[in-house]
Amino acid sequence: LETDPTSLFANQRLAGLLHGQGKFAESIAILDRLVQSHPRNAQILAARAMVRLDQDQPAMAESDLALAVAITPTHPAV
Repeated sequence: LETDPTSLFANQRLAGLLHGQGKFAESIAILDRLVQSHPRNAQILAARAMVRLDQDQPAMAESDLALAVAITPTHPAV
């Protein structure tokens, strides 16, 4: 991230690590930025849905998953 703060891969990994550490707000902040710059990326939407489930936000998680499925119905992450 120091070399390329916009790296999709690095930001996805960081969001996943933060999620795993229970730092849900920080993970969501990164995923929100990624969704803004990559709105049709089903994997990012699915990742954000998983964090939202852990935050006890099932309606928002369902919305993210529905959008991910609409974008890429056969993606393994959704």
